[in-house]
Amino acid sequence: YIENDLKGKTPLDINELKVGDYIIKIVLDNYKTIDTRVTVQYGQKPTNDFDLEPLPGKVNIYTDPVECEVVIQGKKSKYKKKYKSDGTGMLIATLPVGQYEASISKKQYEKQEIKLTISPNGKYEEEINLKKIPDGVSSNPDMGFLSINTYDDRIKVKIPGIKEVQSLPLEYFE
Repeated sequence: YIENDLKGKTPLDINELKVGDYIIKIVLDNYKTIDTRVTVQYGQKPTNDFDLEPLPGKVNIYTDPVECEVVIQGKKSKYKKKYKSDGTGMLIATLPVGQYEASISKKQYEKQEIKLTISPNGKYEEEINLKKIPDGVSSNPDMGFLSINTYDDRIKVKIPGIKEVQSLPLEYFE
């Protein structure tokens, strides 16, 4: 658009403009509109290049259980942000266009990872159902649980690498 009059699609060569200032508007679905002033001077043919910025996309993640931690990280960008699904299990985030990896976790549940592709003004929806880790199984695959029982409640145990002396019985010490 030049002065609110549609002139066509880009690339566009306009020769009939008189000397003066013009307001140019460039519009493309799912991209931010550009409104700018261009000056046409006598004997010169101005050339302008414009980079259209894509509108961010919306991400809706529904988690079960609720209040999960969600870490979203860009695959090719430095974007990394922590979120938390709310009391209904819903997380709504706005992300720039790109590819992401999301990690969804909650204590006592198996972590789940997903890949996201966000297009200009796009919408990504995902329902995540985390599996509960059974009692007696650590959420960390490199760790386990220790249980110690005794008939004498005066006995204590010292575990190498752990500062505190533990009282017995000891159940599911990770």
